[in-house]
Amino acid sequence: MKGVCFILTFSYVVISVIGYKDRNWSSDTEGCEKLNVTRVRFMIAVNATYQGEHGCIASVQTPWLPPGKKLNETKPIKVGYCDKGQAIYQIIPATDGKSKVSINVTFFSSDVLDADPPMCQIPFNGTFLLPGPDGYDDELMPNCYVEDSREGDRGLTCNFDNGPCEWYSVKGNSVQWKIGTGSTQDPSSGPDGDHSPTGNGQYLYIDGHEFFNSSLVAEIRSPDFYILDNSTLSFWYHMNGAGVGELRVIFVDRYNYRNIVWSKSGRQGSGWHQAILILNDLTAYVIFEGSTRLHYSSDIAIDDVSVSKEPYEITLDCTFNKDTCSWLQDSGDNLDFHRWYGRSPDFTSGPKIDHKNTTEFYLLLKGHEARNSSWTARMYSPYVNIDSPRNLTFWYHMNGANIGHLKLYREFADGTKQQLFIKSGRQSSVWEQAHITLPTGFYKLVFEADAAHHYSSDLAIDDIRLHGGVPIVG
Repeated sequence: MKGVCFILTFSYVVISVIGYKDRNWSSDTEGCEKLNVTRVRFMIAVNATYQGEHGCIASVQTPWLPPGKKLNETKPIKVGYCDKGQAIYQIIPATDGKSKVSINVTFFSSDVLDADPPMCQIPFNGTFLLPGPDGYDDELMPNCYVEDSREGDRGLTCNFDNGPCEWYSVKGNSVQWKIGTGSTQDPSSGPDGDHSPTGNGQYLYIDGHEFFNSSLVAEIRSPDFYILDNSTLSFWYHMNGAGVGELRVIFVDRYNYRNIVWSKSGRQGSGWHQAILILNDLTAYVIFEGSTRLHYSSDIAIDDVSVSKEPYEITLDCTFNKDTCSWLQDSGDNLDFHRWYGRSPDFTSGPKIDHKNTTEFYLLLKGHEARNSSWTARMYSPYVNIDSPRNLTFWYHMNGANIGHLKLYREFADGTKQQLFIKSGRQSSVWEQAHITLPTGFYKLVFEADAAHHYSSDLAIDDIRLHGGVPIVG
């Protein structure tokens, strides 16, 4: 007899099904018309690390069980001290025309009450190999994922009216986020109330007076979570003061890699502002990081953090008059694009004004910040799904003896890139418009610029616009 291993993966619940059948088989399914499973057993693993330092990971194996049409374990299965619940499984003939048999499995968790129990169906076509003594063979084991995560994004949504919910301060920081209500103690910065219509609720904030130097940061992180589809993270922020530093959002993935996905620096104007980010399915937890430029007039606040799986419209259009819209600075590059208005600081290069000849903003690469020609500035869009070719336009200004390169490329999820646009050296003393046809596919757009030398090399872009078609959905 030969073992067959089925692996079902749920959010925080992993169930392995091991079965025996009563005949030999090989990866060649020709002529294989019948598959009888004579007994099965389950390994149920629970990952409850969403509870932070109080969480746990445990697993348990059931004894071998007769397959029957339907088996209901009336006695709950205990998975360490993490969870317990009944298990139901059913072996059914496959109907997809490819497989020989399928197994439906449901584990009823007693720890989570806010979602339906996860159920998964795994088809088996007789070609999957067994794990060998040195690990799994080359062929993948069958996998199945549940759309409705049992734990999912539990604990992320919080309006802070009853405290920080399941968010908690990162250990080792000498300054912390605090709960606030009404106005902060600094009358020159901070909100007058929370983001609610009445302003009478609570919010999180950093007190700039506690920051003795600009190198200090306060971090607060979410509980661990597990999502199976890209979702959106929304929050409101308040940054209005002469000494305001930087607010960053950091996504930490399951491999503990930190990625700065959003940041704002300096005064952003009075009132609360909303940010919406794509929460990808590799993210394990989220960090809000705040810092100050000065120890006064530098309070920063956040409020009403929420997560949604509903699609939303993404716009690539941006005039840069208020902010950089959905475009983000790449934290891993050497230089930054700056929102700028009026004449560029290098009188031998750069525009005198934005492309509309008004006092509006544009994006500027300051060539004098480049220490060598290999330093680059990158700004990227969210991932977008282009289902038919679309026309993208933007304006660029490249006029100086030491102008470097301006590139636009699309970057796929696996890191591969395809160049869509490039200009090098001096182009014109006036703004020029670029027309790009965006190919179909799922990718993000990246603007990349550099300077040949650190003088006479200011370069600018302005007024990005996507033409025609329906709105892009994220």
